[in-house]
Amino acid sequence: MIKSYSWKEVGDRFYYYDTETGKIVGFCSKHANSDVWFGIVYVGEYTFTIDTEKHLGLYISFESAKAAVSHFWDISNRTLIE
Repeated sequence: MIKSYSWKEVGDRFYYYDTETGKIVGFCSKHANSDVWFGIVYVGEYTFTIDTEKHLGLYISFESAKAAVSHFWDISNRTLIE
């Protein structure tokens, strides 16, 4: 079964979540007080633990950070082969 994900803006963060369960699987946010964005994904059974948090990197734009998070889950769910 192919999972379906969507983005939702909450405050100053953009969350990527599983549309079936509502579980947050990643997010994008600005780094400190700069215009640089970062992307993070949660890969464990339970979210928001240090062990399951993976930093994807720093990005020059929100679009780039968002694409990195989406790309990670596309590959993880085998809807995209790298």
